[in-house]
Amino acid sequence: MNKRLANWLRSVLVIASAILALWIPRFFIDTAQHQQYYQVVILTLTLLAILWYSWETRSMQKAVRDQAAAATRQIAEIIKQTEAVSEQTQIAALQIHEVVAQTQAVKNQTEAIAGQTQELIYHRRLSILPKLSVGFTRQNVFYSPHVVECLELRNIGNGAAVNIAIDDIRLKYADNAFARIRFDKFVFLEPNKESSPTDKFAHLRIFIDNEDIAPPDPVEFATWSVPLDYRDNPSAFFRAQTKEQGITLVVRFQDVDGASYSQSVTMGIEGNNLRPLELGRPIVQSCGDEVRAPSPSVT
Repeated sequence: MNKRLANWLRSVLVIASAILALWIPRFFIDTAQHQQYYQVVILTLTLLAILWYSWETRSMQKAVRDQAAAATRQIAEIIKQTEAVSEQTQIAALQIHEVVAQTQAVKNQTEAIAGQTQELIYHRRLSILPKLSVGFTRQNVFYSPHVVECLELRNIGNGAAVNIAIDDIRLKYADNAFARIRFDKFVFLEPNKESSPTDKFAHLRIFIDNEDIAPPDPVEFATWSVPLDYRDNPSAFFRAQTKEQGITLVVRFQDVDGASYSQSVTMGIEGNNLRPLELGRPIVQSCGDEVRAPSPSVT
């Protein structure tokens, strides 16, 4: 703002000085020469105006050139900065690509380690996995009734079976009565291998009793109580009270690492005997707390 005011004052002073320089001499010349004087004044003022216009135009051109040069320098600086940003972007892209490649490599290594770990766990589990076959037998005992019915378990797996138990079976045999078929438990059963000098078996006795509390009415008690004929012959009870030809047993056990398994076994009913029909594979329930499978049922 101050620069523009100074330029304006300078122009006014130059014009005023020129006018005074041309106007004052008129007082010193004759009147007859006034017309020529005025022509000289007009021509002189015109020349001064042309010179002034030329000077201002030159100044404006110089200012425009300076602005163009400044704009060129700014554009060059912007281009330089843009190139620097582009170069930095390319470097960042390469670094990101390298990081992604390293991350993928780490992920692949982690997955490979996890796969190898799972493979080792699988082989370890397989090397100690018990598997039980179930048969039916009658064993002599020293006490009455001297012959009892048992399930005969044989470990045909690779590892010892620990804490062997069979789920109870619930069987309805009257309108208001249910029988409970129970089995002995067994603590430890080694696997039968080719190098074993003897066969190893576990015999789990079969029991049958009433599930609920006995009714006080003697008449109801007579129909409620499991007949004595079946107390020592549970297989006969199966044949008499069921129309189906098989029962499903759920055997539960653990391996030496404490992992819990369940294994289903389907037993067929033939006369007063039971024979295995289908042997299921051991299913891992948990490595600590046991997860209960569905209760056994008559099939």
